[in-house]
Amino acid sequence: MTDTLLTADEIALFESSRAQQLFCIARQMTDLGLPGSDPDDPAIRLLLETGAAATETYDELVAWIAERKPR
Repeated sequence: MTDTLLTADEIALFESSRAQQLFCIARQMTDLGLPGSDPDDPAIRLLLETGAAATETYDELVAWIAERKPR
């Protein structure tokens, strides 16, 4: 196996991409009425998966979560 070193530009691109991804996740969690929630938290993941299975549209999912979200 060969070790591959990343260039400074490749590292900066990865960091920028990851920051943008985290920003998008945070924005979506806020849109879903779950600001500050971690989508990898088992309880939140279960809520999202159950809601996705129980609804057909994004608006229905938002309403469904609003009725059931942890306080």
